[in-house]
Amino acid sequence: MVDPWPMIGRQGDVDAILRSIVDARGVALAGRAGVGKSRLAREAIRAAAADGWTVRTIAATATS
Repeated sequence: MVDPWPMIGRQGDVDAILRSIVDARGVALAGRAGVGKSRLAREAIRAAAADGWTVRTIAATATS
């Protein structure tokens, strides 16, 4: 999926995710629908891949 709009105002969140990856080798994002979890995850994935990390993603639903 291509995100046509730039990510604005969430760089601190992306940085926190990248720090968590270094410390714990994984991150789980949770929150209410519509708050931007998927978009934040995509931005963090892009940043991690740009830093040389191999990225694997898993998506889950409430029923799974």
